[in-house]
Amino acid sequence: MSIGNNETAPVAEAVLGTPDATYQVVYTSYPRRISGAASADVLLDTFRNNMASGIAYRGEGKLTLGRFPGREFVLVETAVRHRAVRLYWIRGRLYQLLVTGKPGIEARPDTRKFFDSFALNAA
Repeated sequence: MSIGNNETAPVAEAVLGTPDATYQVVYTSYPRRISGAASADVLLDTFRNNMASGIAYRGEGKLTLGRFPGREFVLVETAVRHRAVRLYWIRGRLYQLLVTGKPGIEARPDTRKFFDSFALNAA
């Protein structure tokens, strides 16, 4: 992914589509000049704002994974397509958990199970 100044950031992604929803996990490793440029809260707000550029978001809440900060919110892409989002900023990496589906996707048991299953190895 291009991040400006002729730099790129490595991205890894996994996607699973079902008839009712699309589940996606993405992580991006950012260089030190970005990861050390601001607090995790500022970076998470910036990533959220970039994701929501031109569309509405709602229901934002702060959360943590261990000691690492995160955000959860819903992007209202269209009247019939919403995207539930969890973001975590962990050691210079942005982790994104995304579930796309019909309105209310954020409250579905499968979405909650997917979000709550995310964990990191201690290594």
